[in-house]
This record gives sequence, structure tokens and C-alpha cells, in this order.
Amino acid sequence: MRMLLLFDSFKHSASAVQITAYVAEVLQQIIPTGKLASIPLADGGEGSLEAIELTQNYERIFAEVNDPLFRKVKTYYLTSQNVAYIETAKASGIQLLTKRERNCMNTSTYGTGELIRHALNSGIEKIVLFAGGSATNDAGIGAATALGFVFLDENGAELAPIGRNLSRIVEIISPKKIPKIKIEIATDVTNPLFGKTGAAYIYGKQKGANEKEIAALDRGLQHINTLLVAKGFANLQAIEGSGAAGGLPAMLLSYFNVEIIRGTDLIFSLLNIEEAILKADLIITGEGKTDRQTLNGKLVQSVCKLAEKHHKTTWLISGCIENNEEICNRLAISKSFSLIDSEEQAKESIENPEKFILGLSEKLKMALDDLDKF
Repeated sequence: MRMLLLFDSFKHSASAVQITAYVAEVLQQIIPTGKLASIPLADGGEGSLEAIELTQNYERIFAEVNDPLFRKVKTYYLTSQNVAYIETAKASGIQLLTKRERNCMNTSTYGTGELIRHALNSGIEKIVLFAGGSATNDAGIGAATALGFVFLDENGAELAPIGRNLSRIVEIISPKKIPKIKIEIATDVTNPLFGKTGAAYIYGKQKGANEKEIAALDRGLQHINTLLVAKGFANLQAIEGSGAAGGLPAMLLSYFNVEIIRGTDLIFSLLNIEEAILKADLIITGEGKTDRQTLNGKLVQSVCKLAEKHHKTTWLISGCIENNEEICNRLAISKSFSLIDSEEQAKESIENPEKFILGLSEKLKMALDDLDKF
């Protein structure tokens, strides 16, 4: 039997690369050598660059840019065949901030704009921007500022490009020359820019904003859309995914040649996931928490759909699984394994997932013995 590991990261715990290594360590003690393959995955958020560079030939380009709070951070993007692959989380990611520092009223995508500018200055012809994992809600004014845009208040003073200043903008000054470069924004987020299902109301709380601040941020996003529409640009509210990364696509969609594409589809294409699934007999996938949100187009669901399409047996190993029977039925999963048996174990499993994955060894051995195919 040929087995294929296709894991997402376990959010706030371990990367897809780490989780894959832990599961592989357990399985290699059970199955014959050479029957196990693995491809760590990402959905366009944090870890996307690590995922694609494991199986492709990319060059790392290093740069020093600003983090979400305008502190210097050294990071990188990837290039291949004159295409730059930039991960928003590398410069503007929530993982760059402590819990106490997180408040998207004060954060900016300026560093992401600096990475885009760096790539442009090197002669890149196309940019793929992975948009997930940001600490921001600035409608992309931070990135735009790094690219030469200026945002003025009612007194003609230049505003800092952060979330709390969105509603104060009365004038947008664009640079004299805007590069005619193709930008693909890769995200699985389908939320609109503002409103109850928009960037602020859906993601503002996890980025540190309170209820009052979320309402203010939402008004700011609506305000920037009004300004852009008045300039003759498209109504961003009608564009699916404009609310990704705190509205990062807003300014880019208006002034650049931009297309929003599905992050998982791009990753799967770059890594030839369907071809890998075709060669396997058993697919094992998983994520930090599997629940009904998984059924709304998350990466694990995409893996399961492809596996079902090709009539492959699929197992699930996740940090925790809610509504287990329903989830397994709807995802065509034949066996599932949760790292924890009770909520009391949650904190420890997040801090030490390797221990809990190793603890599944006997259950996995019994399950594999039941298959009786190797």
C-alpha cells in the first residue's frame, strides 16, 4: 500500500512541515520503507512559501522590511521564471506580534508593499501574493504607501497607513507611474470588503480589535470603497475575496492589474497534488481543528474531494474533531483520529503536538492492520 500525507498546519501549534514529519515518524515504524510519501500543504496563508519550495526549484530573495508595527524584520520571497511569490504573513503576519501587541487598528501592510516594491525593482514580470495570515485591517493602504501612494486627511496632512486612519482619508494621491504588472492574489477567503460578513466583523476580533473598534474599522473599509468608487473604480464590495487579509486587495484591485485566485487551487497546481493522489492508495490529511468550518472550502475538504474523486481511502488526523460522525460522512473519511480525548488536553496538545501524535502509534498500527493490504 502506498500512503500519502497531505497535512495543513496546526494553527497556533506547528507548521505543516512539522506535523507531516511527526506523523511520518510514527508511520515509518509501522510500514515498509518506500511506501510513504508526503507533501506539506498550505492554503495561501502562513507557510505557503515553505510548502511550494519543498518540491519546486525556487530562489529565496531576502529583504529587510517593516513588520505590522513598523519595526524592521528580515524576511524573504521566492522567485522562479521571472515570477515572484510573496507571502503577506512574512511581513505583515499576525505571528510576528505578541498577543498583547495585536490590534488591527494600529497595524499596517506596509511591509508587504515593500516586498512587492523589492520584486518590482528587480525586474519581476508577475507577482503571486499569498494573502492569508495577516495582522491587519487597513484595506491595503499600507502596501499602497510603500508603492508610492499618499493618503491625506481633511487638513492635507499625510496619514499613517493603519486601520484606525481609514475613515480619516479624504484624498488619495497616486504615484505618477504605476507599474503594469500582473498580480495574482491567492486566498481561500471569499468575504466581501465590509459589512457583517466583511473583513472587520469576521476577522477583526482574532486580530485584537474590540467590538467598538471592529465597527470603526468596518466604517473605514466602507469609506475607502466610497472614495475609490468616486474615482471611477469598481465597487469592491461586489468582488468576492476583497475582504481577504483585512481588505488588502482593495487598493491593489483598484490601481493594478489584479486577479483574485483560490489559494488552495494554486498550491495544489504548483505541487501536482492530484497526480500525487492518483499514485497513492491511502490519503492521510488533517489540520489543527476540524469542524463544520472545514466544510466551507478549507484545505482539508479540498484534499478529501480529490481523494473521493479518484476513489481513494482517506483518513483524518487532527488536533481536535467536532461533530466527528457528520464530518467524516460529508468528507468521505473512513477513519479519524483526534489528538485529544478531552478539552483538558487542548493546551498541552497545542504546545506539544509531537507527543500526542506519537501517542496515536498503537491506534494507527491497529487501523493499518485492519486494512490488511501490505
